This record gives sequence, structure tokens and C-alpha cells, in this order.
Amino acid sequence: MLFSPRLILFDVGATLVDPHPSAQELILGVLRQHGLRVEPEDLRRAEPDAWKAVAGLMPFRRYGQEESRAFWDAFYRALLEGLDQAGPERSEGQALAALLAELYAVFQRLENWRLYPDVVPVLEELRARGYRLGVVSNWEEWLEELLLALEVHRLFELIVASGPFGRAKPHPSIFRQALDQAGVRPNEAVHVGDSPRDDVEGARAVGIRPILIDRRGRHAALDVERITGLAELPPIL
Repeated sequence: MLFSPRLILFDVGATLVDPHPSAQELILGVLRQHGLRVEPEDLRRAEPDAWKAVAGLMPFRRYGQEESRAFWDAFYRALLEGLDQAGPERSEGQALAALLAELYAVFQRLENWRLYPDVVPVLEELRARGYRLGVVSNWEEWLEELLLALEVHRLFELIVASGPFGRAKPHPSIFRQALDQAGVRPNEAVHVGDSPRDDVEGARAVGIRPILIDRRGRHAALDVERITGLAELPPIL
């Protein structure tokens, strides 16, 4: 029988926030500014192979600004190779370094992130019910700045980001850090996140009940406690 937890931990990317207006539109905007004639369907074709090309770089021992930049540079290099194969022409004299820098920078800007519509109502409901809330996220050192800008920082008792902490999910130490800060046992906590490996396996390994949030319906076949939006969370706690 499932128990009522004291502490509910959340991942951030694809759980609480998403790029605005979308990751694809931000990438396309940068590519076009740099002279690349790329259509959305070109990007959709190239993305799966780009993700496969960087799969070996994960999981991260640490995920801070340095690791983030190296990972995304590798991803965008692979993406550009795929786009060249798909047909887009690179403008004469294109500076690859400048393009990679701008592709990385566009996702570092606070204004390019938005909360999902269900986030604030559900977090406020959970707090009203007496739950303690926290964040455990593989994110760079600016996560607290983002949560402040999105006006949800106030809703969390603790925020553990991999950049400043020094280890990344699914390593057990980042989950244990959150438990230690809250002063709760693993069986008194729940972790909600979108990654079967980082969030589900990581939380489960330390005895935290994992709940997979699958907003895009990619993991319906997995044998795991799963929700498709945060509104489904309060009834199952």
C-alpha cells in the first residue's frame, strides 16, 4: 500500500518548465540568423541521429556550466552534420564557433523558458495540503535564478541543482543531499521527473518513490507509476 509522503521533489526540465516558444523554434531562429535555410521537417529528421551521437556522453558525473557547454556543442555539431546531409546549405564563410555559441546561449536566457500551465496551481495545492516541496535537477548554476524569474522559487523549501552540487542524477548523492536538507527518510519522499533513468532509476535506487511525468506520451509501455500532467499528481499521493 502506498503511503502519504512528507516531501515531494521535482525535476525541472520537461517537468516544470519548457523552452518558449519551443526548443525547435529557438534552434531554427538561430540557424536562420546564421544563414542556414532550414525547415522544421529538416530539423525533425536530423534530431534523432544527433541524440544518438551524444548518447555515450550520458549519464554525467557532474552537470554544470562546463559540462553543459561541452555536451550541447557536441549535440549541435552532430545536428549540423545531419542537416548538411538533409540538404540545407551553409552560407559562405559561416563561423561554426559563433553558431555553436549562439545555439548554446539562446537556451541560457531566462526569457526563453516558461512554466507549464499546471505547475503553479498544483504546487500551491500541494503546499496547502501540507506537503513540503523541493527540486532535484540536472541543471547549471543558474537554476535558482530561473525559478526566481518564473516566480516559483518561493514554493520550494530546497533546491538542489547538479551544477553547484557537483554530482548529477542518477547518482544517489544528489537525492541524498535533498533528503538530508529536508531531514526526511527516503520512504517519506516522492520524486517526480521525466527521465526513466535519471529520475525513476535514480530515485528508486535510494528508496524514494518515483513518479514519471510523461507529458509527451513517450513512455506508455514502461512498467512505472506514470502521470501525463501535474494535475494527476495530488490524487495519487
